[in-house]
Amino acid sequence: MRKSTRILAPVLASGVVFGVSGFSAHASTVTVEPGDTLWSIAEAERVSVADLQTINSGLDPYNLQPGTMINLNEQSDSTGSHTVQEGETFYSIASQYEGVSAQQLMEKNSDLDPYNLQPGTTVLIENDSESARETADQVVTHLQSQDMEAVSSYIHPDDGVRFSPYAFVDQENDQVFSSEEVEDLWHDETEYLWGNYDGSGHPIEYTFSEYYEEFVYNRDYAHAEEVAVDERQGPGNTIDNTGDVYPDATVVEYHFPSSGEYQGMDWDSLRLAMVQENGEWYVVGIINDEWTI
Repeated sequence: MRKSTRILAPVLASGVVFGVSGFSAHASTVTVEPGDTLWSIAEAERVSVADLQTINSGLDPYNLQPGTMINLNEQSDSTGSHTVQEGETFYSIASQYEGVSAQQLMEKNSDLDPYNLQPGTTVLIENDSESARETADQVVTHLQSQDMEAVSSYIHPDDGVRFSPYAFVDQENDQVFSSEEVEDLWHDETEYLWGNYDGSGHPIEYTFSEYYEEFVYNRDYAHAEEVAVDERQGPGNTIDNTGDVYPDATVVEYHFPSSGEYQGMDWDSLRLAMVQENGEWYVVGIINDEWTI
């Protein structure tokens, strides 16, 4: 028999609390069993096939794999709390919220027994993407005010932060600084080799404050026209290897699109590679992205 997890009470009655709208009042999931089809699931759950395909983007309706979790309603992209219903697990709860994993729920609610969730228990929900974005916003605000002492508190305590002048992260030549070094960077008069200019190949030799003006805060990113998480915005020619260098990172990008006056070549982005440890977000990469030859 196919297993489904259903929450039939309205949001307020079920104890789910959010600060913004967008959560469905009837959240539910279905686990695919052998022999199930999208059409049989839709009929049994009294929803349309079209809705299931829209809600579960990327799902192949002609090749449903047993064990696949299918959402019957739109996922929430909010943060807040969830009241456990009969039969729910961290996995079934995570499937109801966009950007939330079961592992993240277990870490966030370490005081709860993941193998014995009791109905009525409150589970704290936090969307990783939203919390990373919030931390990145704070970092960008400090970059705007040139407060590197404040920025240093967000730098990864073990890995430090790597500065990349272009989208291709050069692990051998990019400059890496510890959080303690970042604290004093603004007043550091040392000229560092940050890489080579695209096109000419000339060395990028600057003090940090000079590098900052051209490759960190060359636009007012605190008021960027677009902000995206884990989705590159600029149509650049440079290979983006961020995912290879920072496989566990969430990348928050602050982007100014092209004005349209220079054949699409005048766009700019600041990208922050963020990793989460013990519930805290840290910056491990600060990447300038722009049109290149």
